[in-house]
Amino acid sequence: PILRDKAANYFGTEGTGFDLRSSLRGNGVLTLHEDRLVFDQYLTKTHIEIPLEEISQLGVGLWHKMKTGGVPVLKVTYRGNLVFGVALAEPDFRKRS
Repeated sequence: PILRDKAANYFGTEGTGFDLRSSLRGNGVLTLHEDRLVFDQYLTKTHIEIPLEEISQLGVGLWHKMKTGGVPVLKVTYRGNLVFGVALAEPDFRKRS
């Protein structure tokens, strides 16, 4: 893996066609590989895999799905209308251009 965060806080995925179980908030491991982004949630054992070629946009916000943790949330738009939201354990978004 290129990057791994073992304390990522998943805020859910919004968009048409995403199931409820995969939208439950919780902590887990976020891993960036050369070809995909993977999130494995601890409690629900939910596994989300997003091929990098399907990602159309990256953004940062202070909320996702009307939820907030008071920290920046990485928003990954993929498959046209799905938006995956996750807060990283040590976010450093503001220092990057």
